[in-house]
Amino acid sequence: MSVAGKKQNNDPRNSLILSVIDFIKRIKPTYILIENVEGMLKTSINNLTIPLILKKELEPLNYIVNFQVLDTKDYSIPQSRRRVFFLIHKSNTKWNFPKKDT
Repeated sequence: MSVAGKKQNNDPRNSLILSVIDFIKRIKPTYILIENVEGMLKTSINNLTIPLILKKELEPLNYIVNFQVLDTKDYSIPQSRRRVFFLIHKSNTKWNFPKKDT
């Protein structure tokens, strides 16, 4: 996904997440990290946002889907760059977002 360009809802790049979901279903990894632009949270495919699609498809397979927008400036990086991170993991494991620097 990109914040550049015409931002068309029918852009085929928006549906690449469906290929990622298929890959996860075949490989069944314990941990999955997805990172992208904040706009991913509002992008819809067949009237469902990407976070809802991930939850709908992966939670029945015993995955926990967590997501959060993080800014690099909060982690000792000398620039501000906001990105959405999805930490997806099997329900019998634990994975938390890092704490912000103080």
